[in-house]
Amino acid sequence: MKNQIYLILSIIFLVTSCASFEPFESRNDMKIAKKKVADKINLSREALDLVTKDGEILKEVTTSIKSDVPSELIARRVDSLLENNYSREELLFMFKMDRSTIALGAEPSEFIRNEDLSKFKKYKSVEDAKKHMDSIMKVPNNKKIND
Repeated sequence: MKNQIYLILSIIFLVTSCASFEPFESRNDMKIAKKKVADKINLSREALDLVTKDGEILKEVTTSIKSDVPSELIARRVDSLLENNYSREELLFMFKMDRSTIALGAEPSEFIRNEDLSKFKKYKSVEDAKKHMDSIMKVPNNKKIND
């Protein structure tokens, strides 16, 4: 009977100690990321709680910090999520776009939902659109874009 209890307790201990820290490698990596966000970005308590509780947002924020995205821009993006100006997916997308545009040496853009589509260039074929996008997104050889 004692052996069964020890076996059950051992299994429970193993299951609870093998927690997933996705998208981080370990609990320590997550703690370091939380500390980095708290130290580098001036966020309200509510915004900091939001960032540190969602692993994917935390990962995007720390990657943006490493990529030299201005901390004011990161804080503004997180505040926009709190104010329901961005959805979670839009926030994650904007962090990736910010890193890409800064790596290219351009200014970060704003996410605008109500843009007048008549202002956008019209393409006659998919190939024309692809050529245009390739010319815009051409990355210099010495620049690295973090995903």
